[in-house]
Amino acid sequence: MAKEKTYVGEVIRKHIKDNFLTNSYVVDAMKKSGFKINDAKFSNKLYGKRDEFKQEEIDAISVILNKNF
Repeated sequence: MAKEKTYVGEVIRKHIKDNFLTNSYVVDAMKKSGFKINDAKFSNKLYGKRDEFKQEEIDAISVILNKNF
């Protein structure tokens, strides 16, 4: 049986929680980088039900959190 692939939003959400950060910290840093995003959109992308992260967003989050996703 094949192992189910984990959605990147779950990994990002866990990293934020484990490092005692907030979603707003990441959202503010993304806004400074030029992304048009708000807390609600970010939350939707974390859970992957309404929207998913694009590769450039994942790259920016990796830089912000200093971890490769």
